[in-house]
Amino acid sequence: MLSIVIRGKIFPNITQKVVDSIRSWHQGELILSTWNNQEVNLTGIDTIILSDDPGSGPVQQANRQLLSYLRGLQACSNDLVLVTRSDIIHNSDIQKFFYNKDDRLEKFSIFKEKVVVSNMMTINPLKSHPDVPTFISKLFRVCDWFQLGLKEDLFKWVDALDTFETYKNSGLCTEQLWFTSLIKKYKDSSFPIENIVERSKEVLPYIISNFRIIDMKSTGNAINLNWVNQPEYLGCYFTEKEYNEYCSSINRIH
Repeated sequence: MLSIVIRGKIFPNITQKVVDSIRSWHQGELILSTWNNQEVNLTGIDTIILSDDPGSGPVQQANRQLLSYLRGLQACSNDLVLVTRSDIIHNSDIQKFFYNKDDRLEKFSIFKEKVVVSNMMTINPLKSHPDVPTFISKLFRVCDWFQLGLKEDLFKWVDALDTFETYKNSGLCTEQLWFTSLIKKYKDSSFPIENIVERSKEVLPYIISNFRIIDMKSTGNAINLNWVNQPEYLGCYFTEKEYNEYCSSINRIH
């Protein structure tokens, strides 16, 4: 059984489309986790979770993601959960990708089962592109748009509020803080979030051992309606094909 959490602000003319797209294939538990100041006029939702809005600003925006995620996850009654943004339509069931097992390195494994994520906004550290002009900007970046995984694993993923506060001036982006917090808390307490370049050789092993990357539009049949014109295969993105090739040669990577 699958629970689905839609998290974040309610977008007029968008979030209802998100709900409708999910309801076209999912009749199970559907939860909306949003803010007290949001006007909720949506149909098709089973449970609505309202939290105090952390407010605007870089740190507050990160806290918005984490808080709405956590509160929604806490309300889920099933072990398998999809947590997604309130502007992403999911036109077909992606559960089948959760059950595709891949090779992984136990030395770098954190989750009980791999978590499914989008190729879009997941950065391949071996590729060059103007959108990620520096070496450090390519490291430890996994898409935070949606995750499909075991609830117990997603609780680990979202356990980052204190890390975001501690390292808010580190210069790392949200995706990097989210991922490195997971590593430091649940795998390697000595992991240097303040100097991630030291561990640059560990990026691929950690990604491949904990995530399954699918091409968001082509495979996942999902679209971010606020990013409709964003290319699925932007030069810096970690494609599903690349991911599968790395998994096939995992013993040669590390």
